[in-house]
Amino acid sequence: MDKSFLLSLGIGDDAADAILAEAERSIKAAVDEATSLIKAEFEEKLRAFSEEAKRSLLWQKLDFAIERELSKAGARNIKAAKAILNFTYDGGDFEGTPEGLTEAVRSLAEAEPYLFGSDYAYGGDKALSFVGISPAEESDDDFMASDLTYSEYLRLYGKS
Repeated sequence: MDKSFLLSLGIGDDAADAILAEAERSIKAAVDEATSLIKAEFEEKLRAFSEEAKRSLLWQKLDFAIERELSKAGARNIKAAKAILNFTYDGGDFEGTPEGLTEAVRSLAEAEPYLFGSDYAYGGDKALSFVGISPAEESDDDFMASDLTYSEYLRLYGKS
């Protein structure tokens, strides 16, 4: 709606200006109210999403701390040990290891020693030791099949 439309209806110049000003104020008020409602709804959804993300991150951090503590104790099967671990988390953020987790893992290791290696970390002052083989050292007389010519390969494997 514009002023020329109002004037064509026979409305006076001052009345047309007043009608347009009132229409503009009404539209601005409606837009401001809609914007306010959308902003409030958005802020509420953002707050809920943020809380859910914090909660999820905290539980993931707790899960990692439990697995780290069980691994440090020498658990043979972390999933099985975690399933029967008697640890209740009281909530709140933590740094490092949550309070009481080390004691819970220690009591599990003492009660169910089959879940842990023979020298689990809480069995005294012994730390976990990893045992394995070391690769053989190279020497000049090491045999490499890739260094053979085709005729040497056939002779070596009896396919002459």
